[in-house]
Amino acid sequence: MGVLATLQQVFSPDHPLAEPAAFTSFYEHTHPAVFRYVYMLHGGPPGDVEDITAEVYARAWASRRRFSGDAEAALGWAVTIARRLVIDQRRRQRHRHADTLDDSLPADMAGGPEQRALLLARRPLEQRDLVVLRYFLDWRVRDIARHLGRSENAVSVALHRALSALRTHGTALISQEAADVA
Repeated sequence: MGVLATLQQVFSPDHPLAEPAAFTSFYEHTHPAVFRYVYMLHGGPPGDVEDITAEVYARAWASRRRFSGDAEAALGWAVTIARRLVIDQRRRQRHRHADTLDDSLPADMAGGPEQRALLLARRPLEQRDLVVLRYFLDWRVRDIARHLGRSENAVSVALHRALSALRTHGTALISQEAADVA
């Protein structure tokens, strides 16, 4: 049973997340997806990702009585909170470490999810957001378009451009690593 189908069973029509049991179920079923979303969007250490994910649910809990919608909207709401927290954290980080940021990929990070996270971290936030929603959370283009308030065509084109940029950037890094080894 999928995340949305499970959540639909615990939602009450009045305030779907107001009851602690409903919120607990919401947390248990959405936490893995929100964590993956934050991990791929943030691209930072797992400790930071855990902190941001915890803050997502702390903020959701604090404002749960203002939420109205179905299970699908609840997941989108949590992802929106996560996206905003990642943006805020990035801004603070950029401001503090503007002079010390190093854009090079460590040679021992070749391959695997770590390299993908690093490659994504170097892309603009909009591209990271689209790629994570589509390929790491398995959202359909239609759902992404609805969530972002864009047309399906605009989302498809943006995804294509993001993937092309990732391929180009990834190929350049692999070439650079090969040259460094030789």
